[in-house]
Amino acid sequence: GDIVTSVAGLNLARASYRFASPTDLITDVTLVHPFDSRHQLKEDSLAEAEARKNRAYKADYHAQGLAFAPLACNSFGQQGPDLLRYLWLVADRHAQRKCSGLVPSSVIPVTDVQYSASASVSLFKACRARLYRQSVQEVLLAIYEAVTERVLGRTYALQAYLEY
Repeated sequence: GDIVTSVAGLNLARASYRFASPTDLITDVTLVHPFDSRHQLKEDSLAEAEARKNRAYKADYHAQGLAFAPLACNSFGQQGPDLLRYLWLVADRHAQRKCSGLVPSSVIPVTDVQYSASASVSLFKACRARLYRQSVQEVLLAIYEAVTERVLGRTYALQAYLEY
């Protein structure tokens, strides 16, 4: 796997999850191109990339008691559903740590209307949204740098130009 992390704190405990809280999460990042060799658009390139990674690795990791998630993106900057979910969960956990004591870990889904309108929950949601957008932007920068390095043989220092 490309990224190994602990699932602890990344997801809420649910009966449908087969994994205990300290289970390692193995992710495999893949970058695909949305066109085939005949320059025809592959509309399902991200789903196909995720399915290919799942077929190759998921069962073997699950047999070892490890969680697996394919993180697919394409050279146009689109990011697959599992990658976006992963970034959301990481942003959610980071925001919970930044707002520790203000918001319980079970804030999602909020069932109490009065609680969901509280200032602390609003701050938490704003923090989580900012962290999520930031992480999506970082992935876009990494995709751009990977594509330009491969195609053009060089990259451009985009980190200094965050306004773009």
